[in-house]
Amino acid sequence: MKLALRYIGLSDYLANPRPEDKDPFTEALYRLDEIRRRKNLEDLEDLEDVISQLQLCAEREEVPEVDPKRLSILANLGVGFHLRFDLLENIGDLQHAISQLRIAVNLGSNGHPGMHIWLFNLGSSLYSRFKHLGDDRDIDEAVERFQAAVKLSTGHPHKAFQLSGLGLALSTRFEHFGNADDINKAIEYQQAASNLCPDDYPDRYQLLGLLGDSLRIRFERFGDADDIQRSAGLHQTAVKLYPDGDNCKCSCLVDLGSSLRARFERFGNISDIDEAVEYHRAAVDLSRDTPIGKAWSLNNLGHSLSGKLQFSENIEYIDTGVELHQAAVDLCPDGHPFMPLFLGNLGTSLVSRFKRFGNVEDIHRAIEIHQIAVKTTPDASPATPGRLIRLGGALQARFERFKSPQDIQKAVELQQRAVDLSPDDHPRKPSHLHNLGTALVARYKHSKSIEDIDKAVDQYQAALNLSPDDHPNKPRWMNNLGHALQRRSLHFTDAEDFDKAIEQHKKALDLTVSGHPEYSSRLFDLGTSFLTRYAQNSDMSDIEAAIEQCSAAAEISTASPSIRFPAANGWIGAAALIQHPSLLAAYECAISIIPHLAWLGLSISNRHQHLTRIGSIARDAAAKAIALQQYDKAIE
Repeated sequence: MKLALRYIGLSDYLANPRPEDKDPFTEALYRLDEIRRRKNLEDLEDLEDVISQLQLCAEREEVPEVDPKRLSILANLGVGFHLRFDLLENIGDLQHAISQLRIAVNLGSNGHPGMHIWLFNLGSSLYSRFKHLGDDRDIDEAVERFQAAVKLSTGHPHKAFQLSGLGLALSTRFEHFGNADDINKAIEYQQAASNLCPDDYPDRYQLLGLLGDSLRIRFERFGDADDIQRSAGLHQTAVKLYPDGDNCKCSCLVDLGSSLRARFERFGNISDIDEAVEYHRAAVDLSRDTPIGKAWSLNNLGHSLSGKLQFSENIEYIDTGVELHQAAVDLCPDGHPFMPLFLGNLGTSLVSRFKRFGNVEDIHRAIEIHQIAVKTTPDASPATPGRLIRLGGALQARFERFKSPQDIQKAVELQQRAVDLSPDDHPRKPSHLHNLGTALVARYKHSKSIEDIDKAVDQYQAALNLSPDDHPNKPRWMNNLGHALQRRSLHFTDAEDFDKAIEQHKKALDLTVSGHPEYSSRLFDLGTSFLTRYAQNSDMSDIEAAIEQCSAAAEISTASPSIRFPAANGWIGAAALIQHPSLLAAYECAISIIPHLAWLGLSISNRHQHLTRIGSIARDAAAKAIALQQYDKAIE
């Protein structure tokens, strides 16, 4: 949630009701305070007039440089420039704001009643400049200024906002440098701020939102499930408390959506990602006309749609995601600190579209975009491992299409570097290990190097060892470990690996509820592992188990046809080996699925595979029906 100057008002030092006879400076303060509260583009003309009025006041004051009234004029002129920056995002206004506030703070005395407000507003302007230009010195000074403001505001009714602002700066510095002490202190200060405010405090929703943001940020680094649960709850409360006409409600909706998306990634509850999409969609509808605000909302909606794709066959989400991320990049100025993030998400959406539709231009462009994102991210940034993973994944996707050894070699190197940069207690370390294992399996398919498949098994096992038992990705990682063990067993015909592969597939299936979108594919994978072991030991119990699992996968009517059809093929293959009585039923099942295949949603290679297989199935089914003298079935 973006820190706004509205947290510290001028109204504490203005008479209420508003007097009729006012000098020009006092009149400007009242008008500035009203604009600060509304912060609408419609107020721009009035704000321009107030800035001009304050500049005239500063020029007319024939008083010493350190005169309290003159310093107050300069401090409020700084507020005016910052408000105009918030509306137009002209960095020159922010530079002027910092300049005027510095003069007031540096020349003023700590005894001035407005000094803690000047310090806070200077910290706020430095924070905003850091967010736009990324200069490390600005976030360090912002923390110092907020700390000084908190120290001077003992007993002041706005101390809660000053504590919350200090927490925001520390939380942001943690995201940039990764010092755990910063995020822990941020949450401590923001919790104290929340505790200072009664339930009926007018702006309590602002404080709850900032605390919720810091808890989500700490969760993303350390993985404590309690943090993300609290974060989502605080954001839900904040959204309910936010006035409908408030211009910052868009930011609050974005933050709630982000917490729900993070909770979905941790626990796998589909309702969380559905709600995240809806909140992010609402934020886009409400977002301000400023480029960065709009870009941030578009980026988050695109990111949540990519999460929804895991459980949806709606291929429109793919194109929509690309369009949203491209729009975010187009709105973001070159050199802005958000640009690497926006580029990375655009690149990932292009990779997803390439995998589904096979457009070569998408994968080449995705790699170029990810390379720029990595190049513009400092090595010490906490975001670096994730961006290396994404670039590696894009190179791996291109390798799987064109089989260039250079691509998979570079992909493995990037994934390894990401693993090396991630501490063991980082919640994404298991995911990075898993991605490295997947890249090694891809290289093994090309090189047949036993070292690659051995190391892949090790990486998958390490990912499982580091992940909590209730992690939503654990079944998928078990499944992939089973695949890797199965590949290694074929290399050495090692009975132990065959057994371990089946064990992992069984565990993955046991952890997957029957209504889960991947339940059918896990049945099929278990069936395939039984079939592989049968090919080595000719144990009839294995071929029977293979038929049982593959047939169960193929006959789940609610499962994706793109899974059911290969499962039906597996059923046919297993049943044909022993002329099982279910063979004709397997053919009938496969043929019944064909009309439901979403051809436009399949990759080019999958379309060719299915078309080739369909003709063969139809011929074989007819032949089998004739052999069984079921001529009506043969005609069908």
